[in-house]
Amino acid sequence: MQRRIFLKSLVKALSALSLITLGKKSVAATVINNKEILLLTSPVAGFQFYNGNLLWKTLRPNDPLLLMPEPENPYDEQAVKVMWNDDQLGYVPREDNTTISQMLARGQVLVARIGEMQESADPWARLIMNFNLVQG
Repeated sequence: MQRRIFLKSLVKALSALSLITLGKKSVAATVINNKEILLLTSPVAGFQFYNGNLLWKTLRPNDPLLLMPEPENPYDEQAVKVMWNDDQLGYVPREDNTTISQMLARGQVLVARIGEMQESADPWARLIMNFNLVQG
């Protein structure tokens, strides 16, 4: 009997979540405020090759990031540069960039912000971005 109650409550909880498919991923959408929905979190690819280490002490969580599609990129036509002010921090990782570049090409308003920051020898763990879809 306990198991049945648990399963019913689990089904209700799961049905209450809005699922959004991003490429091969499905993630639960989280409403940030009445206008933004958190779609995806992702590391900055190539952080160690750009200005991130030099700017580390000036970067702050929630700082806005500029996403710039780079269709002329010789390695990946879906590449999306990640900029902070006038400095490149890296790229949206390849596993996420197709969806992000398609959304930008369709004119959907995406807001990217610095999410988490941590001192780490692993460049993929240093800076995490949040991608929010702007509604209305």
